[in-house]
Amino acid sequence: MNVDPHILGWLLILFGACGFYALVLHKLDHRYEPNGTIFTVIIGNSLIICGLYGMEQSGVIAPGTVAVVTAANVAAGIPIALWQLIQYVARRARNGHHEEHLWRG
Repeated sequence: MNVDPHILGWLLILFGACGFYALVLHKLDHRYEPNGTIFTVIIGNSLIICGLYGMEQSGVIAPGTVAVVTAANVAAGIPIALWQLIQYVARRARNGHHEEHLWRG
C-alpha cells in the first residue's frame, strides 16, 4: 500500500494520541465501569475526527471528509447509545438502583 507521507504522519500522531488514551483508561483501573463504554467510544471517535481534521486542514484529504465522517459517527452512534442507555436503566432497576455507576471514586 502506497500511503502519502503526510497522511502517514497524521496517522502516527493519531496512533500516539490513542495510545496515550488507552494508557489513561488502563490507569483508571477499576474506577471506570463498563456502563461508561459510550464515553470511551465518543472520546476515541473524537480523536479520529481530530486526526482527520488535521489532515483536511493540511490539504492531504478532500475538503468535507470530516463532515461526512462526523455525520456517519453520529448516525451510527445514536441507536447504539440509546440501546446502552436502555440497558443501563434496566440493570439499575434490577439491582435496586445501586451498584451501577459510571465512575467509581
